[in-house]
Order: sequence, then C-alpha cells, then structure tokens
Amino acid sequence: MASGIFLITENNQLVEMQSSLYESEEKLQTLIAQFPRLLASCSEDQDNAQWLLISREVGVPDNENGAARWSLDHLFIDGEGIPVLVEVKRSTDTRIRREVVGQMLDYAANAVAYWPIEHIQSSYILECEKLRISPQDNLEQFLDGRINEDAFWKKVKTNLQAGRIRMLFVADQIPNDLKRIIEFMNGQMDPAEVLGIEIKQFTDGKLTTIAPFVVGKTSGAETRKQSISPVQLQPREGLQEAVDAFNALAVGKYIANGRAMGYRLIKIPGFPPAMHYEFLHSKYGVTAEFHIEDKGYDSVSEELQAIAKEIPRINGGRIEFDPKWQSKGQRIRVIQDDKSPDVAAATMLDLIKLTQSRIERAISAVNKLATEQE
Repeated sequence: MASGIFLITENNQLVEMQSSLYESEEKLQTLIAQFPRLLASCSEDQDNAQWLLISREVGVPDNENGAARWSLDHLFIDGEGIPVLVEVKRSTDTRIRREVVGQMLDYAANAVAYWPIEHIQSSYILECEKLRISPQDNLEQFLDGRINEDAFWKKVKTNLQAGRIRMLFVADQIPNDLKRIIEFMNGQMDPAEVLGIEIKQFTDGKLTTIAPFVVGKTSGAETRKQSISPVQLQPREGLQEAVDAFNALAVGKYIANGRAMGYRLIKIPGFPPAMHYEFLHSKYGVTAEFHIEDKGYDSVSEELQAIAKEIPRINGGRIEFDPKWQSKGQRIRVIQDDKSPDVAAATMLDLIKLTQSRIERAISAVNKLATEQE
C-alpha cells in the first residue's frame, strides 16, 4: 500500500489519505502557476517568500536574434528579483531521470545570455492578459511598496546578467539518481542555485492535500557555497563600498562582482576572457582599472597607451598606463586623490564610457587580422 498521511477532522475522526499520481503533467503545471506558494519552501524566509508568475511556456532562444528554440515550463521572479526557472515532470515520465538535466542547463545558459529584460516584461504582460488580470495592479500587489517598479525590473536584469538565477526541478516524486545530480550541481554552482521540489498529492477520494518537499538544499551544499571563511571573504577597506556604489550607478548596464579580498571584476560581453575592467585595492586606495592579462593583444595594448596620452585625467584623477602588469599584460588605471567609494564608483563608470568603444574596435581589428591570416 502506498504511504499516506492522516487528517483529524473536526469530529475527531481519523482520515487516511493515500499518495496519488497527478492525472497529467498539465494539472501539476497549472497547480504551480495558480499557487506559487507551493514553491516557497525552497526560500530561506518561507513565511515571507513571494513569487511572481512571469509566464508559462516561455520561449528560450539559442542566439542573440533567434526565435525561441525551447519552451520553459514556468518563469517566476522571487521577492529578491531573482529569476526562477521551473521545469515540471511527472515521476512516470522517463525524461525525469537524465534528459531533464540537459534541458534545464540549455534553458539556463541561453536565458542568461539571450533574454533581454524587455522579453521578460512582455512575457509577463501577455500572461496577465491571458489570466485577465491587470499587469500593473498585480505587480503592485506583489511589490507591496518594498521597491518601485523600475528598480524592481533593473534588479531582475542585474541578477540575470550576473547569472544569479534559481533552477527548480519539480515533480510529484524525484528519483534518487536525479536527487544526487541536483545535490551535486547545487553544491558546485554559485551564484546560481539548483533545487528540486517534490509536490506530493494525497487524497481519500474526496479531499486532497498537497505537500511540497525540497531536494538539494543539503547542509553539505550550503557549506561548500560558503567554504571561504568570513575572514577571507572580508574585502579590504572601501572596496565593497565602491562596488556597491558602482552597481547602484550602473544598474541594468554593468555589474561588478566577485569574492576576492582585494578586487572585483566587471566583465563586458564580447571581450576576451583575458580583458576586463577591475576595482583594485592598492596603496592608492580603490582604483578603477582596465586589464589585459594576456600577451597576445599588442594592438589593444597600443590603444591603451593612446588613451592614457589623450585622456590624461578622468573625473579629476590622473590616468596612467602600466606596460608590465603582472609580467603578462598591461593595464590603465585612474589614481584619485579623493579616496571615497562614491568617487571610485563614478570614476569607473566614466572610464568605461570613455574607453569601451575604443577597446572594442581594437579587439575587432585583432580578430579580423587573425581571420585573414588563417
């Protein structure tokens, strides 16, 4: 006999409710869309967890201007502006074992790369129209005065750009081999989170009870995600303040992140891995810099030298070119007399605005030459 749960009625009668399968995957999907609180059990603050349904069957492209190649079962946004990708399977579906993992990774990797915030917003509006509810009223009720609408969407965009997403595998029962995969992935991925939720159904033929159980939020996974000690994680004086100020100024455009004590990176889409902007803590305080950490980009290095000559000062600070950065590359940096975090943040934003297009052209020239020589 299948395992069950017991209810005690107001007449003090014991009612045994047996575990039962969902009639269809569609029924389970509809249940989740109608009652997002069923997923709140994976949140740290379950009592106050909020979930905004963006859409069901969200299209996911595999290139920047392409049409949807895949269809994600549900997209939610939680109260922290984190996109929540949900894939639903019944335990009787053989794809729940391994195929669903590949599906989810395809969705996540391409969503982070090719979902503009406008796509998420338009998907939300279309879903509200299907449900015959007001998108504005529904969003206001969800936000409940915690944050304004523009700031909320900017937060969603920033989280998506940083890969700060949550992937949820949802089923009536998750097989053991998938549980092990979820636990392994959740322990290794950061800042992304990977969890499974079993939404079990129990019935006595008249009443129905739903009980969600979280899979993957193990103490081992949480320990690995926080494996660097608080002392190691503590950034040097002024660094985190400058990063926070920059992320507020550049919200929706750029994001500085990382865990190192002395620096934070700002990666630009399309730039080679060896090139990035960086906040660096040094004897000069927190400086705004651009690094080439590879010797194979001489023409880009020449562009950095030209920038340093043509733009001697940025936001009041002097810009200098360093040809022997870490013996394997070059950099430009802006040294400020004013060491305040706000000045460092504004300086970085100005540095990017003044140099990004010139560096992009230099990179394109390198790539073109390499193609011609092949």
